[in-house]
Amino acid sequence: MKLFKWALAIAIAMLLAESASAALLSIAQYPLFLTHRTLPNILVIYDNSESMDGTMAGKLIAGDDPTTRGNIARGVIRNTISSFSGQFNWGLESFATYGAGLYSTYPYWLGNDQTMVFTDDCVSGVSASKGGLRCILNPQWNGSSVGDHFLTYDRASDDPDINDVLYIGYFGTGAWATTAGGGNYNFFFTHNPGTAFDRSGHTNPVPRVVGTIRRRHAVEVGDLEFLKRHTDRPVKITVPGPFTMSQQAQVDFYGGSCELAANDYAAAVNAEINDLFAAGADIVQVDEPYMQARPDEARAYGLKALNHALAGVKGTTVVHICFGYAAIIHGRPAGYSFLPELKQCTCSVISLETAQSKLDCAVLQRLAGKKIMLGVIDLADMNVESAHEVAARIRRALPYVAAEKIIVAPDCGMKYLPRDVAFGKMRAMVEGARLMRAELQNKKD
Repeated sequence: MKLFKWALAIAIAMLLAESASAALLSIAQYPLFLTHRTLPNILVIYDNSESMDGTMAGKLIAGDDPTTRGNIARGVIRNTISSFSGQFNWGLESFATYGAGLYSTYPYWLGNDQTMVFTDDCVSGVSASKGGLRCILNPQWNGSSVGDHFLTYDRASDDPDINDVLYIGYFGTGAWATTAGGGNYNFFFTHNPGTAFDRSGHTNPVPRVVGTIRRRHAVEVGDLEFLKRHTDRPVKITVPGPFTMSQQAQVDFYGGSCELAANDYAAAVNAEINDLFAAGADIVQVDEPYMQARPDEARAYGLKALNHALAGVKGTTVVHICFGYAAIIHGRPAGYSFLPELKQCTCSVISLETAQSKLDCAVLQRLAGKKIMLGVIDLADMNVESAHEVAARIRRALPYVAAEKIIVAPDCGMKYLPRDVAFGKMRAMVEGARLMRAELQNKKD
């Protein structure tokens, strides 16, 4: 003990001697005390792997047996959130199930020989020919065989009566919705979540709107400030659009009207965008992928809500519309179901995909007056494009959009790519743009 005290005394003396000659400690210029109470954010990551369907004794079962590791963990999460729901902003996430193989997928879709059968009939997550059973894409479908494109099921391990704690299937959109929705847009979804169809026809647990939607405080200003501290280049930050959020929620308030919900979402998004520009954002992008997925609703009220979100905004704004992440939505239609309508949007730039879909760029003529953020990187292909391939994709748009109005970008969903592939594709995009600039300059000369 004496030896310990002696060593500690020497260490303290050395630190004091060092501090006497050292420069003053630089402390970030932020207040040490906040005038408004801010709830800490806690993200719980739930392991929904196959092993969690087993018991603590190692018996592998599937379903709603209360002795499984999964259900024990859910109970702990549920009780913890119940006890501390008002003291923290909670986010809940799980591992991806998309693209999973036989052994990591089937335990979560439950049934027997009569209810779990193959079919080619699955519309909006329901198979009419199989008695209205719910259905999913067959994870083992080979892409060409007939009769087994989809798989029906009777129960899912994340049905609300089995699992009443929401967990999110993958990190991107799920965390995006958690941050923009549950934490800051004044609706609560960690208990008794709602359900809604996603754009692929699957039912997902979603936030349940049970009262008037109000923005409580800035959501992404801190992220923007962090970004600006690490670069001296122009910065862009993205927010979810009001229409898309209205489609990814179960609206139990507003008389069930998604239109009314979208209108209040728009007011919240508008306040957020204004705060982001005030904090120094150069560009703010609004993501509205569900305008492509649900064009009728987008025409009925989505565009109006989007313009409400952009009303009075001073700064460069982008609206992004896409076909869905390439890692999840594998097929691509020949063209957009909702695109020319965005000419009536008050944004400065329209962001869209052209690479994987091989979009006929003639449609861009109908967006005259807008700058175009042109997706030229195919994220469904793990092969890195050459600069010449990228240049060819840019070249396809030039008959319809002036070169000075084109901003080159990837298609949607690069976060799913391995880091080396993503880096290679970004490098090819830069080199392809450089090739096109040189080509255009040569034509001028």
